[in-house]
Amino acid sequence: MVEKTITLTGTSTNSIEDAVGLAVNRAASTIDGLRQAEIAGVTALIEDGAVSAWRVRLRVTFAVQERLARSSTGWCRSTCPSPCGRRS
Repeated sequence: MVEKTITLTGTSTNSIEDAVGLAVNRAASTIDGLRQAEIAGVTALIEDGAVSAWRVRLRVTFAVQERLARSSTGWCRSTCPSPCGRRS
């Protein structure tokens, strides 16, 4: 298996947990196979001398999927050895 790690930032006026949840939920809507999220940093945003929001920096890891390629007979994996484009 091959995995990829990207950095995301989530912000919430409620809590650190909400900021993490927002970032993970948004990523999960466009990325399949999310495996873990590591908090790389937390920042408190301050306005008028008080914490107004929480910003978290996350390293999110997901499995890299095989790419599908179009052949003359339909869709197949790009690693397919068959000339017709289908896996045997």
